Amino acid sequence: MNNQHIADLLFPDVKESIGDIKSNYPDRPSGQLVTRFAPSPTGFLHLGSLFAWMVPWLVARQNQGVFILRIEDTDQNRKVENGITFMSQGLRDFWIEPDEWRISETEDRWDYWSYLQSERLDYYRVFLKHLVATGYAYPCRMSSDEIDQVRQIQKVSKQMPGIYGNYSQRRWWDEQEIIAKIASGDAYVIRLRSPGEYGQKRTFKDVIRWDVNMQEHFQDSVLLKSDWYPTYHLAHLVDDYLMGTTHVIRAEEWLASVPLHVQLFECCWLQAPQYAHLAQLLKTDDGKKRKLSKRKDPEADVKWLVSEWFAKQWILEYLMTIVSPNYEGWQQENVDAFFADHLFELSGMNKSWALVDIVKMEQVNREYLSRLTDAALYQKCFQWSEVYHADFHALLQTNPDYMTAAMWIERHTPKDPKRFARYNDVYDQLLCFDDDLFNGLEYPDFSEKLTQADAEAFLADYKDEEVFLSIRDDVDDTSWDALQARVQEWFAHLREIGQKHKFAINNAAFKEWWWKWKTWDLAMLLRIVLCKAWRTPDLYSVMKVMGKERVLHRIDTFLNA
Repeated sequence: MNNQHIADLLFPDVKESIGDIKSNYPDRPSGQLVTRFAPSPTGFLHLGSLFAWMVPWLVARQNQGVFILRIEDTDQNRKVENGITFMSQGLRDFWIEPDEWRISETEDRWDYWSYLQSERLDYYRVFLKHLVATGYAYPCRMSSDEIDQVRQIQKVSKQMPGIYGNYSQRRWWDEQEIIAKIASGDAYVIRLRSPGEYGQKRTFKDVIRWDVNMQEHFQDSVLLKSDWYPTYHLAHLVDDYLMGTTHVIRAEEWLASVPLHVQLFECCWLQAPQYAHLAQLLKTDDGKKRKLSKRKDPEADVKWLVSEWFAKQWILEYLMTIVSPNYEGWQQENVDAFFADHLFELSGMNKSWALVDIVKMEQVNREYLSRLTDAALYQKCFQWSEVYHADFHALLQTNPDYMTAAMWIERHTPKDPKRFARYNDVYDQLLCFDDDLFNGLEYPDFSEKLTQADAEAFLADYKDEEVFLSIRDDVDDTSWDALQARVQEWFAHLREIGQKHKFAINNAAFKEWWWKWKTWDLAMLLRIVLCKAWRTPDLYSVMKVMGKERVLHRIDTFLNA
């Protein structure tokens, strides 16, 4: 059969060769490492996608290489409006800046036009014509009924399912049959005429998994769909060759496609890139591990993580703990370093799976927030709340210095240096410091601990006894030692007033005198009066930040309620 004649009939307007197309692109510098990420413009940023973005970017960054963002829109049904802009912006939001990329629906950056597959259709036709002309591809018009019939035959005979060998009804057509079919105008696909054999094994190199022994590809896979858009397999061959990709770092789900992809490069007499397949992100469900699902697991959606809890910096740091088992130790020794400065070996990454653990997520986020200064934490909360929490944002705007001081309580002390695991924890702590928000809260019921009369009698004496003798005007003295000294002085005074009202200062006195209450009950009462909460940060520090006037006003409000 004259395959060149068939190729000319299928692609009469294609005059260029693969070499001609390649010459349109500038050569990469010798030895330059080039990675890429090639998402579909679906508008959904999965945690696994962010992981698959981050690793090739890190590898390129650490090797003075090039990182490409290319949009794979061959499946037109999956496109969403402004999906490309969303994906590009998503990278920049996480400080992952590609060197070459599709910036928006209409704009590319740098030399390897275009970074959108739907604008490269002519290039795929050049490669397809080469494959048809060399006998490695053919047109196929098997209907869905014919394909179903083949599957039933294979099922009954217990054969490997698929279109290959004698199961491909168009593979062996002669030249005249193909010409007649082309002339009829019926829609068709282009299939690979695979040179592989069923049962033949081949060993492929994977940077992470090393030597992988797999079945040689033998299926006549579809390369060009009936809508004349390429499949991922063809697009991978064409785009990664023309753009000079040296390392294809992608999700584990593509590992099974390596034999096909290597075969395609061989059919075009080209050198395949190096492959590295990342471990899947899994989670436990009733003690069993399963793939992280965007339908079942809210933490799979990066937008949810950001809107509900976490700092973007933290999300990347959490993923770094999956990338490198040494990251946490390195980070503790380099607390001010940029996370991407941590060096790791791609070949040393986990080969099997990576567990997404919500408890671990909180732990890493708490570590990150604890490293921020009060001013930096305020700024992070301000930026986050502007988008995701209007009430929080309004609260931060009322009095920045006052709110920053309220954030400070116990953050930089041995008592509780890591009290915030998420931004909402900060909001919960600040809630009682704002008078309007405080007035909207209800007093908890403390009647099981103290009677109303006893509470009012104590509070009246508490005011009259100049309780603020240790809460002086030197509010800038925030050292731990100074704070501890003042807390002890204040608490001693609190016990003196409590003794007048038969509040035991310790367990021995409580048992000896049969008193009803302890000094702890007084502290609890003050928390309720000042914060309308059973639990608060260090009470003395709360009072110090609130100031004498506000504390007295709240005591008066309680007494006069």
